[in-house]
Amino acid sequence: NLSCTYHDIDLDQQSQQQRLIENEVKENQPLISAKIPTTELQHEYASDDKIYQEKLLELIKKYKYIRRTRRDGNCFYRAFAFGYLERNLNNNNELERFRELTNKLTEQLIKLGYSEFTVE
Repeated sequence: NLSCTYHDIDLDQQSQQQRLIENEVKENQPLISAKIPTTELQHEYASDDKIYQEKLLELIKKYKYIRRTRRDGNCFYRAFAFGYLERNLNNNNELERFRELTNKLTEQLIKLGYSEFTVE
């Protein structure tokens, strides 16, 4: 069937295009950035927008830096986990509790049918 052949080519081309885009994103956007001063945010928002600028000043007072995450659908989870671990880096008791919890969750997810590769 001729239409299936053209359709298959289109799907192959789309898959190849998707892989190229994903590779470009991986090369240009780290999973988690280095620390960025919160003052950098002032350059990203219109200086004539008083509300944004006021909110930014509050953020700058409260936080010294931010980290950007790759926007790939897992960014919230990655940011939360990274921030949690970074905050508790010197708290051995909390890190051990976290490791025990993740080991239990890993076992539960495998029992629910997730592959070990996916869970790791």
